[in-house]
Amino acid sequence: MLRRSSACSAVLQRLTRAVPSHRAASGNTNEVATLLDHWKRLLKQQRHGAEGPALKDEDVRQLLLTALRLRQGKAQSSVPEQLLSVFADCYRLMAPPQRLALFRSLTNTLGVQAHEVDTAAAAWQQLRQQQQQQQQQQQQGASSEAGLRQEEQVLRAAAQLSAAATPLFSRLFVPLSQQPCGIKLLVDMRGDLLQAVRDQPSGAAPLRSLADALRGCLAEWFSVGLLQLRQISWDGSSAALLEKVAAGEAVHPIASWQDLRARLHPEDRRVFAFFHAAMPEEPLVVLHTALTGRVARSMRRLLPGHHDHQPSGVAHNTRTHSQGAAIHAEHSPADRTWVSQHHEQEQDQHHAQELPASEEHVGQAGPLSQPHLQQARLVELDQGQDQEEGPPSVAVFYSISSTQPGLAGVDLGNFLIKQVAQRVQAEFPGVATLCTLSPLPGFASWLNLQLVRAAQGQAPAVPLLLQSEAQQLEAAAAVAGHVVAPLGHQQHLPAENPRQQQQQQQHPQLQVNHQQEQQQGQQQQRAAAFLGRAVRGDAWLLSSCLEAAVQPVLLRLAAHYLLRERRRGLALDPVANFHLRNGAAVMQLNWRADVSKLGLQRSHGIMVNYHYELDCVQDNNRAYLVNGRVAASAAVDALLSEAG
Repeated sequence: MLRRSSACSAVLQRLTRAVPSHRAASGNTNEVATLLDHWKRLLKQQRHGAEGPALKDEDVRQLLLTALRLRQGKAQSSVPEQLLSVFADCYRLMAPPQRLALFRSLTNTLGVQAHEVDTAAAAWQQLRQQQQQQQQQQQQGASSEAGLRQEEQVLRAAAQLSAAATPLFSRLFVPLSQQPCGIKLLVDMRGDLLQAVRDQPSGAAPLRSLADALRGCLAEWFSVGLLQLRQISWDGSSAALLEKVAAGEAVHPIASWQDLRARLHPEDRRVFAFFHAAMPEEPLVVLHTALTGRVARSMRRLLPGHHDHQPSGVAHNTRTHSQGAAIHAEHSPADRTWVSQHHEQEQDQHHAQELPASEEHVGQAGPLSQPHLQQARLVELDQGQDQEEGPPSVAVFYSISSTQPGLAGVDLGNFLIKQVAQRVQAEFPGVATLCTLSPLPGFASWLNLQLVRAAQGQAPAVPLLLQSEAQQLEAAAAVAGHVVAPLGHQQHLPAENPRQQQQQQQHPQLQVNHQQEQQQGQQQQRAAAFLGRAVRGDAWLLSSCLEAAVQPVLLRLAAHYLLRERRRGLALDPVANFHLRNGAAVMQLNWRADVSKLGLQRSHGIMVNYHYELDCVQDNNRAYLVNGRVAASAAVDALLSEAG
């Protein structure tokens, strides 16, 4: 906990209330020096755990406000920079609740000053009226010189109104960025802000305003022209940098140093990252690329053994990271290993043999209740596919991860993919196809929502089952020994009312048609119920018969999810929206592409290839953003055409 003193607070309040001028700033030099000495002592005590009264976030806010007001003076010295440096040290020592309180205090005090906006707006309105009168006089032959002076005044008033409408806290970003490690501090601050907004969305509008203002500055400072593209390699990159790459991997978590080496060391692998001069050892966004002879359809081809383990959370095991980094630095590349790797692999193999929620959603009889078959089914992936031979012709981007939460919303990945594409094609001229192997992170959640809606008698966003699919699922349920009740509790009657019953008696064919519709509806309900049980536990992994029935359903629904589900006119799936905005096309959907625990949880093992055809990316981008049209291959479109 930070420390405070009443003397320090009193000096802060006096300096904050003072309107700085050259003389005022000079006159307060001794007080500011005393203040700085006092804060430095407090920070030193904090680092050594000395006892004393706790410092409140209000004191930190007052310190920042003092630096801001002193900086507005005509004679700026090093004092404001020193105050900002003290603030940076204080912020790093604050706990998350203190930081949240500081953010709220800053937005309340250093937000838009309403009285200044009112004054500037009134001046603008007055000058605009005078300008309009002047323009009328000019039309009647008056001098144009007065009109030019009037126009200058209006422009100045507009600038003053714009400045008044800009929150005061925006003036802190540039001076804070000029401090040692100031850019990194602001990136981390925005990450804390975004986390606070997620944790407490109610009443978070001021925090979002602060985060948005900071994003505008960061977007300028991290423009693509200021970024450096560097290759990450097992032999050429430091242990600390490799550790950050491993910790930041969000798509396919890295389980060990050996796992990381397998993604970096082979000749057919390339890993690139963007860096910024102000953060030279911080990878901003990392792209993993595999060089192959064909378009990869599963993660097992790119990361052998990927499905055999559930990664153990590299980013959250600080102790293991530190020990691993030490080993990485001390030994030769061939000797680099992950500490406690054997124990983690045993745990991972245990996780790989677990089927989430299978006991709850799968019955006791038939193939669905044989867990010992799962491992045998898993190793059937990609049977018959040979190793690549000859020079690569395809570059597969299989993971792109942003390592800095504070840069969310700053578009870096788009430029990274395009620059890496150019670099790879320059190194390997035979590479003609650029594509991804990407997850559908929201598909399983979306499908579960549709199943819930169907169970509640509500119409799902898309027909869950075609008639042929319902018949195949019922047949699979019969083979598995399951009797599935229809969704809901509604009983179907021979006729909905006496009038319909009379019509059916007079016209027997109507009764036959109605009975057929009832039978089909009941079949749909039973099949949908069975589909829900199968996908919620991914029970299809254990039965080839069930898998054959589930596969066409999930692929069709996944195609609908990617191509037609929208939020604010853009693709509902965030990864799809990212690649489609970049100008990629949906190339193909892949069954059993990622049957790791994470892959099953995200999208029931389905993955998608997005095709980056550089000559078409601009047209695809424009069609998507302007017309909402998603570029897709004929094979993907065919999945939807079956449903009409």
